Amino acid sequence: MKLHLASFGGIGGLRIDGPLDTEDLAPDLAATARRLVALAALDREPERGETRSVPDGLGYELSWSVEEAPGRDVTHRRLFSEQNAPPEALDSLQALMREIVRRKAAARGGHTGR
Repeated sequence: MKLHLASFGGIGGLRIDGPLDTEDLAPDLAATARRLVALAALDREPERGETRSVPDGLGYELSWSVEEAPGRDVTHRRLFSEQNAPPEALDSLQALMREIVRRKAAARGGHTGR
């Protein structure tokens, strides 16, 4: 399963994002990604009046594609925030973001920039 995860907000408003594919993840992270997608597909997003703004709070955007018919992928999107996401979703989001950051750091470490 292919997904894309972004985090935004927090102190400094930094946005970090990247693609992930469960085929390329360690088995435990692949399982984490699948659980997160299942939760995102079932859980409803809060109504506008239900959200609380937390200064410097992190938000996350998860998108994933599902083949709904042969050759026809449909992309789904779900927003999470620190203040309204279920705890198990936050744990999964943080684990997957660490993997994105690790991969970006490894890719950057292989280049001297010259």
